[in-house]
Amino acid sequence: MKNLMKLGFAALLSIHFTTATAQNKNTENENSLLWEISGNGLSKPSYIAGTFHILCNKDFEIKPKTWNALNQAENFVMEINYTDQNEMAAMQKMMAADKKISEQLTPEEAKELDKILADYGTNLKNVDNQSPQALYSLVATKAIPCPPNEVKMYEIELLKAALKNKKNISGLEKVDDQVNAIGQSYDLKEVISQLKLSNEYTIASQKMTEAFKMKI
Repeated sequence: MKNLMKLGFAALLSIHFTTATAQNKNTENENSLLWEISGNGLSKPSYIAGTFHILCNKDFEIKPKTWNALNQAENFVMEINYTDQNEMAAMQKMMAADKKISEQLTPEEAKELDKILADYGTNLKNVDNQSPQALYSLVATKAIPCPPNEVKMYEIELLKAALKNKKNISGLEKVDDQVNAIGQSYDLKEVISQLKLSNEYTIASQKMTEAFKMKI
């Protein structure tokens, strides 16, 4: 469960904050996951690749043109730099709470949450020391229709190749900033409300996956 929550937490951070647009010099095909940034005085092109952060093996594919773009690039910039130990330590720290979840709820609310968590394969006792943000990460993992050993993270697969080819690795965002933004958006009561919407999240994830697979 702990590793599952870490996976969901990493995905959650990326899901909430990934937004990038670029003007493709060839606009005849806008149904693409890969965009080139060039011209206007730039000496070398850069590329923006659209990603789906967690996918089941059966749905996972990185297009050849994305691999080609990565091979041409000198730098690989992720939203969060997973090779930065400080960032990973910050992620670990943010999963823990200063105050137990059960201490922030009435007995009735705690009982209701325990019942909700059963649908996620856990219970309040197991997550009582987690932060609301970590609790919310269960939403991301539950929405993926396959077990943890059958999932892949798009960025991690690209990162492996970038490291193998000795690319410079960096990140656009800091874990602290992203987690704080999530915390401001969802307090504990709102997180519990979101946990009740597991079916809606699953349906939305399926639709997003199909739309993602249709891109070229």
